[in-house]
Amino acid sequence: REATPPQPPPQPLQRQPSDGAVTLVLGAGNQSFLGVVDVLSRCLQHAEPVLLKLHPLRPWLSPPLLLILAPLIARNIVAVTLDRGVEQASALCTHPLVGHVHLTGSEETATAVRASLDRAGRPHVGITSELGCATPWLVSPGAWSGEELR
Repeated sequence: REATPPQPPPQPLQRQPSDGAVTLVLGAGNQSFLGVVDVLSRCLQHAEPVLLKLHPLRPWLSPPLLLILAPLIARNIVAVTLDRGVEQASALCTHPLVGHVHLTGSEETATAVRASLDRAGRPHVGITSELGCATPWLVSPGAWSGEELR
C-alpha cells in the first residue's frame, strides 16, 4: 500500500457575522450546558467572537463559565454577561456590533428577536435558533430503536 501524504489541518471559517463583529448567544433556560455548546460552536465552527448573555434562570452559571471559557475570554473572543431584563436583551440584540443572534427558546422568542431587529432597521442580522428543545444529542452507546432515532 502506498502511504497517503499527511493532510493539512482544517482551517477555521474566515467569515464574520453580517454587518457586525459579534455573535450574541442568548443562553438557554432549559439546559445548563447549552450556552457553552452554543458559544463553542459559534467560535470554533464559525470563527466568530461571542457575547453570551446568561438566561435569567441561570445566573449561578457565571462563575464556572468564566473559568471554563477563561482562555477565550483572555483572548477577547468571548465575553459573558448576566441577564438584566428584556430591555437589556433587546439593546444587545439591536446593538450595531451584533451581526448574528443565536438562541435556544420558543418560537415566540425567535419571532420577538426578529421583530426587534426589524424595528431597529437591522433585518440583515442573522438568527439561528434551537426551538422546542430539538436538542441534537445522542448518548452512545445505547440500545436505540429505529423509532427512537427517527
